[in-house]
Amino acid sequence: MTESADLLAGVDDVPWGRMSHAYGAATTMPERLRELVDTDPAVREGALDFLYGAVHHQGDVYDCTVAAVPFLLRMVADRRRPGRADLVELLASIGNARYAGTLTDAEARANRAVSAAYRMWLGLLTDHVPAVRAATCTALLACRDHAGEVHSALRKRFTEEADARTRTAIVGAVAELARRSGAGAETGAWLAEVPITDPDPGVRVAALTQAIALTPLGGPPVTVADSLTLLTQLGTAPRRRVNLGDEVLGLSHSMGDQVGARIDLLTALLSSPERKYRLSALAPARYLVEGWRADFAPLVGLVGDEVTRGPASCRAAAVEVLERMDVLAAPAADALVGALERSDRMVGQAAMNKKAPWVVAFDSGSTGIGPALRALVGTGDLRAVPMLAWALEVENLPRDVGEYVGRLGEGAAELVPLIVRRWRELPVGDRRRHDLVGALGRIGSAAAVATPDLLAAPLDRGSIGALAGFGPAAREARGQLRDAAATGPRIDAIAAARASWRVCADDAAARTVLARFRDDEYARRDLASLIAEVGAPLADFAPYLRDLLRQDDVWLQEPAAQALWCAAGDGAATMPVLERLWRTNPLSRRVAATVWAQMGPDAATARPLLLAELRRSRRHTAADNARSLTGVRDDEELLTLCRAALHATR
Repeated sequence: MTESADLLAGVDDVPWGRMSHAYGAATTMPERLRELVDTDPAVREGALDFLYGAVHHQGDVYDCTVAAVPFLLRMVADRRRPGRADLVELLASIGNARYAGTLTDAEARANRAVSAAYRMWLGLLTDHVPAVRAATCTALLACRDHAGEVHSALRKRFTEEADARTRTAIVGAVAELARRSGAGAETGAWLAEVPITDPDPGVRVAALTQAIALTPLGGPPVTVADSLTLLTQLGTAPRRRVNLGDEVLGLSHSMGDQVGARIDLLTALLSSPERKYRLSALAPARYLVEGWRADFAPLVGLVGDEVTRGPASCRAAAVEVLERMDVLAAPAADALVGALERSDRMVGQAAMNKKAPWVVAFDSGSTGIGPALRALVGTGDLRAVPMLAWALEVENLPRDVGEYVGRLGEGAAELVPLIVRRWRELPVGDRRRHDLVGALGRIGSAAAVATPDLLAAPLDRGSIGALAGFGPAAREARGQLRDAAATGPRIDAIAAARASWRVCADDAAARTVLARFRDDEYARRDLASLIAEVGAPLADFAPYLRDLLRQDDVWLQEPAAQALWCAAGDGAATMPVLERLWRTNPLSRRVAATVWAQMGPDAATARPLLLAELRRSRRHTAADNARSLTGVRDDEELLTLCRAALHATR
């Protein structure tokens, strides 16, 4: 029997045909596992891709995932085999090594299968392949029942380990064990010593990063000066060993809610005469502003400085950061305007990051607004208006010009004639027509001169929305809006009823769609929002709204509660719902704060929630694994609404 056959003994006896993975039956598992021990690296890589893509798809665990673990463990244990580090990483993921929370039944079975090889994992800490040793540090975290022994083994191995990357992995694993136990004092003290004693700057920075993160758990405090000293040392290390930006991002993130310290760190780096330190601080500055609250104006100004100096790659990175900062990029508006005025107005896709073009001509044949102009629009600076006017004149109209004109609202009113002309020139069905109509609606009543053009064609969702934005200035549309509410499909009809209210202050269209769709479960949320907007004239729908509040759907309860207050003034039923949603669904907070400001003193019981929100350092839109493109803007709006509600509820 061959060595490969020994590793896979029994693989054909497993009932793979009764198992499945992300893409169907697991019948090919024996073949795929055999490919993992093939002599051809390309074949092994293909098999590994299959396991990640189907058998462990997006971290999921199937019966076939668990059944594969014994064979994977045999492959890892055979120290003559190439590619074992990749398999260790796969097993660590299957065993949920990085996750300390409650596991599903399938995940628990996988974890037990991986941690059953605990003794093997300990032995691999001395493997002859450094990458295997480094990956093993993470795999050992799956051995939950042996956490104390793992901690001791890792600490002991650190004193013997010659490979810097493995020492870095040990630092991360030991810190994770301390976080899980909640006892950060002893580990934090050890980590604080590593930057003094370890010869490798990368290991020193990793230890400092983890020490900072353990400070809330009893670890010793670490100063910004300590961080800057180590980053300077790291910046002089051999280039092949350095990813300065990742290290700065890790340090900044480890400081968590210590926003002042993070600002100090990034300010110092952005003020450095050396470009590499300034560049390393750009992405961390973006993530800080996206996720936390503070006065970021000086920091944003320093990011803006990078738009006008340094190589093209640095300027482009700064522009990207400012675009994500959205409204808070205003302190850098002068820098953006300067860059835009000095740039060619249109460039090809290959040159877009070398200049600050107003319009980019993409290789696909379409055009779009350039990054620097997008960032300027995000700040609300009206110096963007003439640049957008030029973009509107481009023969091959930029695909997103309507979106960015619309963001300026009534500030772009002077562009209405140009928007209408370009809208007329585009063929029916062109997506850009829809975006231009949307821009007209966001400009508001100043764009109502376009009403006859919109009414000359059958109303669609876009034109209905624009008419709603025009308000009473579009009164000539009232007949067609009523017709659309009476005969149109659900979404269009409800939108037409909303527009009819805004244009005519007439609740007849709203009553029409409520009669048509009140029993349609897919219409309930939109109908509740419509009632909230119309308000008191629809007070007789209060019983309907109370029924909606009893539904187990937080996204339905939010508009229903708002509508019940706006239409019927029922604070007794509204308050407990909004307070519960505030605690359980942060994205409901803007609606809740809006309602409480309207309720005034009747919402006094919400004051502690409002005060607590204003004291929070973390944005309500922030999550560790996701960020919204409008998160900064939405959160700044919430803060404004909270202040208004506090004033009203006194």
